[in-house]
Amino acid sequence: MEAAVAALTPTEGKSDGKTIPVGSSSDSSAEIVSPNAVSDAAMSATAADADAAAGSSSGVPSAFNVDNDVVDWGYDVYDTHRLDQLMELKQVANCDVFEGNGLPTGWGRLYGGQILGQAIVAAAETVPEELLIHSMHGYFLLAGESRTVILYEVDRIHSGRSFARRTVRAMQANKVIFTLTASFAKREEGAEYQIPAVDLIEYLKARQREPQNARERGLALESNKQPRPFRSVLPDFRPGRGLLGLESPEVLLQRGVELQRDSITGTVISLDIAQGDRWKLVWRKHEEELPDDAPWAAHAAVIAYITDFGTVGQVKQPLLNRGQEFDPFGSASLDHAMHFHRQFRCDRWLLFHQWTDVSHGSRGLASMQIFTPEGQIVCSLTQEALIRLARL
Repeated sequence: MEAAVAALTPTEGKSDGKTIPVGSSSDSSAEIVSPNAVSDAAMSATAADADAAAGSSSGVPSAFNVDNDVVDWGYDVYDTHRLDQLMELKQVANCDVFEGNGLPTGWGRLYGGQILGQAIVAAAETVPEELLIHSMHGYFLLAGESRTVILYEVDRIHSGRSFARRTVRAMQANKVIFTLTASFAKREEGAEYQIPAVDLIEYLKARQREPQNARERGLALESNKQPRPFRSVLPDFRPGRGLLGLESPEVLLQRGVELQRDSITGTVISLDIAQGDRWKLVWRKHEEELPDDAPWAAHAAVIAYITDFGTVGQVKQPLLNRGQEFDPFGSASLDHAMHFHRQFRCDRWLLFHQWTDVSHGSRGLASMQIFTPEGQIVCSLTQEALIRLARL
């Protein structure tokens, strides 16, 4: 990734030099449209959050009672919730150390997707620009404060001609809150394979063969205890519609399907297509276009941010449908693994197919595949979540 950060020295303090840009956006305030967005993001806490909340009477603290210094970007970070600015980092003393701001959240802790994205940006800054991130695995260790600067330390554990590996430690108050291992590879020509579209359509159609009672007794993802009946919306596959015969985002908008925005930045927009007992199909993208010369790592970082939405809720969905009740402070993201198969743009519509297959021992696994409108699989990921039952 092209070096575009300003060095900070111990004697000079904070620099007003260049930063690592992710994209461009308007200065309009973020509007909360999606009723699920707050709970989806709030569930992306850490295991430490869940453990701490279990032993406290007040639960999650307020995000607006912390007074700490922030990196000086020339604007008020708390009034600017643009996703591109959220990912900006500054280099410290010409070392493989970078610092970035947290973004205030309604539950007081850092949103996991932000740490994922910033860690990718930090790792990419230490490899040649011809090497592109193709995989990463991160672990959420401790709860992070959303109004405190985050320090990212990068270790160059391997640098070869075709591959490079980096580890990143995200720190606050001299404690490691998150670790990431990322691998970068040089572009190469080689054999290609992807599940044929006709097989993939049949696979998605099989989602329709769900138990009727699960379909009729579903609960909203945002609810931990109280049932809210919903009807599983099954995709209408028709030839000639584009990707897998599904309706395009443009057609859905023309039909009046509600456009939803994330509750943290307001820059991630989505359109729900279909939902079942343990799966969901949704179009998502970053609304503002990134510059044409934005590095690939910028798009990967934004998608990493987006993929942390709703994964814990996806794990809980089939259990909620069967009447399970969960501790409202006992859910957390434990890890997050991604494989980037092809380059893509985060500011173009992408199809997110997410599901869960197994939960056991207060842990469950969410999976996701991301498609371009042309039907190419560009990214695959898994996330394990902590899901503790409510104490009776």
